[in-house]
Amino acid sequence: MKTTKIIAAILLAILATLSLYSCGGDDNEVSIPTGDVNVTVKISTDDYGVLAEGAVGLAEGSSVLDAITTFCSSTMDKDGDGNVDGEIGIEYENDENGLPISVVQLGDYKETEKNKLSYYWSFMLNGKEPEGRAAENVVADGDVVIYNYTFIPTGDYVTVRFEAEDKVIVKDTVVVFDAGDTVLDVALDALKRSGLEYSESEDGTAIQSVDDYLAKITPIYDETWDAEVDGEKVVVNEATVSNENEIVFTFNRTEKEVVDTQA
Repeated sequence: MKTTKIIAAILLAILATLSLYSCGGDDNEVSIPTGDVNVTVKISTDDYGVLAEGAVGLAEGSSVLDAITTFCSSTMDKDGDGNVDGEIGIEYENDENGLPISVVQLGDYKETEKNKLSYYWSFMLNGKEPEGRAAENVVADGDVVIYNYTFIPTGDYVTVRFEAEDKVIVKDTVVVFDAGDTVLDVALDALKRSGLEYSESEDGTAIQSVDDYLAKITPIYDETWDAEVDGEKVVVNEATVSNENEIVFTFNRTEKEVVDTQA
């Protein structure tokens, strides 16, 4: 009788442990891969890095498209914040028979063109971009699938960056330009997309402020926003840009020489 009670207690403990994994409660549900093929899936963007990741269990012969579909429809802590996330919306491109072959939208990120950039979803399998569509690439146990929201310029482009006090406050931003555009033109385009507060000088010939960094002259310092194109200092409202220029704006503070007026 005593032995029977001990066995029963052990079985209850095992079942309780399993229930933590299969159900987990309202806020801590965990999805455990169950299949012949276990695959890690990650979703990222060029701007924000990894947005979600987790493992899914699939049947033999499943594709990359199956992996991302299963991941998006699963219930798990996808973003690592300790809370269970719901499904991620997914839309597909279909072939001539109406069957899905690739992804065109995940969550709020849809393939589109904006700011003269063409945004799209690319995928990698074990760190490499395979040939063919997602539905044509079969996954194996232990594979890693990464979907990344990225872009390509639709014309000639430059990159623009803003730095202050040895830190980057506007990271490299790709700007597609028109013939005759100046460094100031593309800089303003980059700043519009940065989400930071910024302003031009009163005469419209220079950058006045970005975030908390204001160009000004004081009794002690001259503070300016200076620009270099491919390492050469330029006048921003006069220098025109060329394809693949690298433009860096730097906030500089120059200490003035103090003159002793009583000497």
